[in-house]
Amino acid sequence: MSSCGHGSSFTFLPPKLGFLIENFPCNFADPVLDRALLRCRLCDGQETQEHANFVEAEGLELIAGLETRISETKDLLKSGKAKEDLVDVLPQLTRKLRAAIKNMDMKILDCWKSYWAVWGPGDGPEMDNEMFEGGEEDTQLEVPTDEEKKVASGLPKWKEDAAPELPRNSSKRESTKSKAPGEKG
Repeated sequence: MSSCGHGSSFTFLPPKLGFLIENFPCNFADPVLDRALLRCRLCDGQETQEHANFVEAEGLELIAGLETRISETKDLLKSGKAKEDLVDVLPQLTRKLRAAIKNMDMKILDCWKSYWAVWGPGDGPEMDNEMFEGGEEDTQLEVPTDEEKKVASGLPKWKEDAAPELPRNSSKRESTKSKAPGEKG
């Protein structure tokens, strides 16, 4: 039984370091962690989620304030009051709003990085740099046609004249070694 009281149903050994590095190369794997000790995955997840919720609440507060200022600015522009001053302010506020949203998302992802360093990705928000996103339609490969392969393997037109012609039969090749004077053969 674990010290947290969750019992053995949530207590696991973290994945091996080699597994995380091989399967999730974009994810930082914690090399210092003792992966031979059982950990409560539920406690790790709850702690990470609480931290992410705190960061999200701070970000949402800032975003709500910016959205309020944007709507007030739009109302003032519609009414015609102080139009010259506010024309330049609205795009700046919109940029600040986009930056605040992006900053909040990045901070939430940073909260989850310590969890992913132990358990690997899969829980929490979707990572930006995941190799495959979506279903099967995103992972289908395009195979070039025979004609495309032929075109790709040929030399470009401008290099065809410059390409040296190599002998076809290796038995007809002449030795490139220099012969000593008076040597036959």
